[in-house]
Amino acid sequence: MSLTLGELAGQIRGELQKGDPDCRIAAVATLQHAHAGEISFLANPGYRKYLQATQASAVILRQEDAADCPVAVIVSSNPYASYARAAALIVPAARPASGVHATAVLD
Repeated sequence: MSLTLGELAGQIRGELQKGDPDCRIAAVATLQHAHAGEISFLANPGYRKYLQATQASAVILRQEDAADCPVAVIVSSNPYASYARAAALIVPAARPASGVHATAVLD
């Protein structure tokens, strides 16, 4: 499923402070492995070194990190939790197939 940044910010209770609200996000990824169309997050200061080089379309982070972000920004007081909500929206849990397999046996 893909959402626009504007839709995503509203759903995760974040504030889109920089970037195109109509930009489509279709996947989640880490800062260092993200590409266009993907969103990432920065919650741990140890990963700040990857922020400048990220290829993500947007990053969820705290207000104090927003100025250093070269891509679209969604500000959240808890980036980790907001990213988890975003991931649940973008990549919904797979539903197992219903029914009984043809080779299933009951003892």
